[in-house]
Amino acid sequence: MENNIKINKRGEKFLNFMKKYGYYILAALVIVAITLAVVLSTTSRGTDLNIDTQEPSKPVDAYALTFDLPLADCSVVIGHILDDVIYNESTGWFETHHGLDLVSETSNDVLAAAEGTVEEVYTSESEGTVVVIKHNDVYTSKYASLSDVTVKVGDTVTRGQKIGITSTSASYEVKTGAHLHFQLFMDENEVNPADYLNIEEK
Repeated sequence: MENNIKINKRGEKFLNFMKKYGYYILAALVIVAITLAVVLSTTSRGTDLNIDTQEPSKPVDAYALTFDLPLADCSVVIGHILDDVIYNESTGWFETHHGLDLVSETSNDVLAAAEGTVEEVYTSESEGTVVVIKHNDVYTSKYASLSDVTVKVGDTVTRGQKIGITSTSASYEVKTGAHLHFQLFMDENEVNPADYLNIEEK
């Protein structure tokens, strides 16, 4: 009987304690639970949070590359002709003409039409001394009938940088005189350079 009275008194004390402090205890437990949830969530998603806060990279339009004249104040002597044939005085036969033959009355310096990397430098009887520049994953330019070339394979060139001078080194076009034979390729397919240059025909 005495034990029951002691138990009842303890129960009453506990109930009184809970009535007085229960709300504080409950609030403290809720705060601890929320804090733990936030900490665990942040730890598990830390990598994702870093990615989400970064701005997405903008794609580069490689086809939007523009080209400067590869020869200052130049004009076209022979145009890009693939759908017809013309008489070539140097070889003595009729043929198509790939690229543009350019001349200038003010300068014989051949310039890189855009920035890029020198992919090839070689000399052949038909083309003379040639420099090929890879501009990006889309465009490649080719400069033929050169002399005094100032670049080598692997060089990085800037737009307008001198890479050589015009000459008569291309035997198949020797009667054209000192000139630049300029070709342009898009996705490895030949295109008409006149469509990409602000140039006039002579």
